[in-house]
Amino acid sequence: MKKLVVFIFSLSLFLSANAQDTSFNSSDYPHQLGLNSTEFIKQFLILNNNNLPNNTPYLLTYKHIDDGSGLRMGLGGTMTNSSRNPNNGTPSISTQGMTINVRIGFESQHKLSKRWLYYVGFDAFYDYSLSRTKTSSTSGFPPQTTEITTGTEGFGVGAGPVLGIEFKLGKRISLNAESTAYYRYSELRGSQNNPQFPQFNTNDFTARNSLGITIPTNLFFVIHF
Repeated sequence: MKKLVVFIFSLSLFLSANAQDTSFNSSDYPHQLGLNSTEFIKQFLILNNNNLPNNTPYLLTYKHIDDGSGLRMGLGGTMTNSSRNPNNGTPSISTQGMTINVRIGFESQHKLSKRWLYYVGFDAFYDYSLSRTKTSSTSGFPPQTTEITTGTEGFGVGAGPVLGIEFKLGKRISLNAESTAYYRYSELRGSQNNPQFPQFNTNDFTARNSLGITIPTNLFFVIHF
């Protein structure tokens, strides 16, 4: 609660200091760089983190808006690398993974008031994922080591409309959130490789069509320049 009070008080001071100029004029500052601030808000403000899901893979966004419309882009990704090497005879496990998410589209903005606007747009996107897990175990006498490698690799492509809302904090700073309805085609390949017992090796393939709708629970902090 103390954090919430401090945040609201700080935001009020900021808005008061910038109240003299909050009108939207995309031609003055056509470049907009956004940062996904959802995780920060969950840690700083929300007592129950489950109430605010992070349902977008994009960490950074960029827009070039001139005369109310223009280009929009998004970029996100993750990378993991972990290992477990116990000394009690249980298998050692190492895992590596990565994801890449890219989108590009068009956006049209419409003013609602001095501080508020809404925007509509259309995106096309691509995502890629890769994961590898190696499990090593030693048993028998003389000791023999068995290694099993499992992994998945996949990609997705798609497109769909966007509807968002934006609030002006100051002349160069704003917050926005948006909802999307994306059609997605994806392919996923999975494998398991056991050199000691190749008869158990497997290869799987899955193709899928889906429609995903997100609600505006992700908040982006935007700098205009």
